[in-house]
Amino acid sequence: MDKIKELTKLYNYKTLKTENAYKIIEEIRNFFKDKNLVIWGAGISGRFYYQLLKKYNINIKYYIDKNAIKLKTIEDIKVCQPEKLKEENEDIIVIAAGNPSIVNSIMNEAKTINLPSNIHLIEGDSLLSIFKCSDCMLKKINKEKITLTDCSICNNLECDCSAFKELSSLNIENTSGKPDFGMIGYILGQVCTLKCKHCCESVPYIEKPIIVETQQVIKDIQKMANACHTISRLEFIGGEPFLHRGLPEILKAVINTPNIGYALVFTNATVMPSDDLIEILKHPKVVLNFSGYKETLSDELKEKIAKTKAKLIENGVNFAFYNPDSRNWLDINHYEKRNLPDNILKEYHQKCFMYVCHRIFNGEFYGCPHQYSGIQLGKIEKFPYEYIQIHKHSDKELTELLIKFKQLDFTEACRYCNLPYDAEVVPPAIQLTKQEEIKCV
Repeated sequence: MDKIKELTKLYNYKTLKTENAYKIIEEIRNFFKDKNLVIWGAGISGRFYYQLLKKYNINIKYYIDKNAIKLKTIEDIKVCQPEKLKEENEDIIVIAAGNPSIVNSIMNEAKTINLPSNIHLIEGDSLLSIFKCSDCMLKKINKEKITLTDCSICNNLECDCSAFKELSSLNIENTSGKPDFGMIGYILGQVCTLKCKHCCESVPYIEKPIIVETQQVIKDIQKMANACHTISRLEFIGGEPFLHRGLPEILKAVINTPNIGYALVFTNATVMPSDDLIEILKHPKVVLNFSGYKETLSDELKEKIAKTKAKLIENGVNFAFYNPDSRNWLDINHYEKRNLPDNILKEYHQKCFMYVCHRIFNGEFYGCPHQYSGIQLGKIEKFPYEYIQIHKHSDKELTELLIKFKQLDFTEACRYCNLPYDAEVVPPAIQLTKQEEIKCV
C-alpha cells in the first residue's frame, strides 16, 4: 500500500517523465491482481471504475452501496450493504465518488462499522490517476503522440496534469479571483436525426425546437470566457451538432479563445460533415466524440454512420469512439416533485454525476441537463441564481454570479430529479416508435 500512496502523492497527474515511474505503476497493477477488491458506490462512478479495473484484468468481488436492496446486481456483480464488510476478508475497497465531500462521507461511514485494520480504502480518482498516468507515460516512453483526444477520455476535468496543461495552453495561474470550470456544454440546437427515448436533453419532447444562431453562440461563448479564469473543456451538444451549419465558425472562435482548453464535439455520426467542418475538426484543440448507437438503430442509420466514420478516418480526423454496450443510459426524463428535505437534496446533489454538467443555451446558463430540459418543457420553474441570463450582466457581475452558482448546495430542479439512486438503467439510444406519443415519459 505504501507504493500506492507514494505514487498517487508523487504523480497525481502532475508528472509524465521517466520510464522508472512507469515501471512503478506496473508494479502497482500487478499488486492489485492478487487482492480482493470491492467498490464502495454503485452509481455511475462505481460502474466507471468497474470498467476501468476490468480493462486491466483486476477482479471485483462485489459493490457496496446503502441502496443495495434496490440495486441488487449490476452487470452480474452483486451489490451489498456496508455491513457485509464485517463478514468478509477483503484487502482493498475502492471508493467510487464524484467529489471529495462524498469521499469524506464514506470514510466516516466506514469508521462507524469498524472495518478490520487490514482493509485499505483507496479513492477511485487515485486509481484513475495511476492507470491513466501510466498510459500517457507509456506513450511518452514509446515516443507516441499524446493528444487532447486522450484527455477527453481521461475525464479528469480540473486536474493538475502537466500534459493537459501543455496541450491546452492552460498553464495559467489564477490570480484573478474568477472561477474555473472543468466542463461546460453548449446546446447548439434542439434538432436531431434521432429520437432517443431517454435523451438527457429531452430533445424529442420539445414541441418547437430551435437551432441557435451562429453569432449568438459565439457571443455567449465570449461572454462566458470573459467572466471565467479558464474553461478546461467546452462541449458542443444538441440535438445533433453536425446539423448546425455555423459549427466551423464556432469552433474557430473557441480555438482563438486563449482561456478555453479545447472543444469537444458530440455527434451520433448520422450526418455527413461538410468539408469545411472536417478541416476544422482536424485542429489539435478540437476533439470529436463519436457516439456509437448502432445496436439500437435502423439499417439505414447504421449505413449513414459507417459512411461518416469512413470519411472521418479517410481525412485524418481524430475521434474518441465509445462502444454503447459499456455505456448504459439512465432514465431521468421524469419531473415528479419529490418531497425530500433539504439536507437529503444536498447529499444527493453532491453524489450526482451531473452536478458538473453545466449547460449554455441561447444566452442562458443552466446547472445541468435535467434543469435545462425541465425548464424548456415547462416542468421546472426558473429561480434566481439557479440559472443565469448571461448578457443581462457585466463581466464582473457575471463572474460573481458564477461564483455563487458554484457554491449552491442544490437547485430546485433537484426536487424533480430521480438521480443519483432512483433512475432506471436503460440501454443507450432506444428510439421512439411512430406509434408512441411525443410527450414527457
